[in-house]
Amino acid sequence: MNFKNRLLPPSHNQIFQLEGYFVWGASVVRDESGLYHMFASRWKKEATFSGWLTQSEIVHATSPFPEGPFQDASPLTCLTDQEWSAKCVHNPTVLKVGTKYYLFYMGTTYGPDAADIPQDTGTHPARYRQQIGVAVAGAPGGPWVPSKNNPILTPREAGYWDSTFVCNPSVSATKTGGIRMIYKAKWHTDDRLILGLAVAEHPEGPYERQGPSPLFPYDVEDPFVWEEDGRYWMVAKDMSGALVGKYNGVLLESDDWEEWRISDRALAWDHTILWEEGGSECPSHMERPQILMENGKPVCFYTAVGDAKTYSYNLARKFRA
Repeated sequence: MNFKNRLLPPSHNQIFQLEGYFVWGASVVRDESGLYHMFASRWKKEATFSGWLTQSEIVHATSPFPEGPFQDASPLTCLTDQEWSAKCVHNPTVLKVGTKYYLFYMGTTYGPDAADIPQDTGTHPARYRQQIGVAVAGAPGGPWVPSKNNPILTPREAGYWDSTFVCNPSVSATKTGGIRMIYKAKWHTDDRLILGLAVAEHPEGPYERQGPSPLFPYDVEDPFVWEEDGRYWMVAKDMSGALVGKYNGVLLESDDWEEWRISDRALAWDHTILWEEGGSECPSHMERPQILMENGKPVCFYTAVGDAKTYSYNLARKFRA
């Protein structure tokens, strides 16, 4: 698969951006009427880019088109009603299973003693309190209700590779309605970001770790997994650059969700955006890949774009027919 060449040049109308906020990570689902619903993270620019860890919230916006423009963003305040996610919710991914919709997300919290600690991903206590939860709704427009089983995935005890934190879930429903979830964590003594697999018979759990642990040694984050043409595919961000270049997107494939191999055409995306209107952009950050699937085929590819200092937005790119 040549993933990179399947993407059409985007228009500037395919940007989702909010005045006064950093915006990050879009997950989109289509409802029964044909309306598209986006779930994304945002936090105030005054908190600086590192504010994603301590002040992020998840918002909901809609569009008649999968690529947007998406409008009328409103926060899902219910997601911070539970203590474990009271201060921050981030990196949403939405999935329809049966007649219900499930919104998976990372949540964290911290006490007043953290007020003077810099919002740095390596020192703030919110970093090591990241866990994964889910909310449920009968329709994408809500109302959303956080699961009583939250958090549905937590770090394991000391000694395991995922004893630090768990976050960034990528989820997929099986034919029987069960869930496979690939998530991110790291060793205490190793800076690599690595991935694991957990499965459940129901979206609200309970979840059990499966397969190799971790799945592989590659230093990647932000996985997204989908099924196409009888095979499973994953795109992720190459953190070290050893696979396809630092912070570029890498494509992997699998027959069973457990044994993954680097695809022959491994470069899924680079940092160059060629605009439909002409001209180009080369942002320092392009991550949080998500794909909207319809009838077993990819329709739209979403990534977070920005410079981690002054601006960010979510970009939608349509797949070639």
